[in-house]
Amino acid sequence: MKKVISNLRDLKLIEKELAKEPAGALAIQLDDDKIHQVSTNFVYLDKNIYIFLQVDEDLYQQIKFDYFGSFTIHHFENRFKDHNLFAESTYKLFSITISGTVREVEDKKLIDQLIEFYQKKYSPNIDLKKYRNEMNLKPIMIDTEEMQTFTEEGN
Repeated sequence: MKKVISNLRDLKLIEKELAKEPAGALAIQLDDDKIHQVSTNFVYLDKNIYIFLQVDEDLYQQIKFDYFGSFTIHHFENRFKDHNLFAESTYKLFSITISGTVREVEDKKLIDQLIEFYQKKYSPNIDLKKYRNEMNLKPIMIDTEEMQTFTEEGN
């Protein structure tokens, strides 16, 4: 079995992958010092990850803000070249992990911009005004300190 792992530093390629991925895994610390991990959709803007959460949910109330958190996406391709198990590469994994400080988003202008991006990405057929009125969500962010990106190919 052959496996090749490569670190990536091309920010344009990384941002392109982040723009097309619909969801990832958020890991954050809660008040009881437990790590909570959840699969969620997101918006990537200005090198930061933004996630919308329901304000009235217990999860939002328990988040330890200004503590470390991370967000990870994985993109996996299964590539059997004509079902040849001896092909040069039968799979490719693309992984991005963004680590940083979890913060509340308070800036009204930024929140409006995030709602617009979120609506365009996940609900483009819904009118933006109606979307804003029905949305009972508040954004949090991973204020990026480190971004690790790699590909793994093998067979």
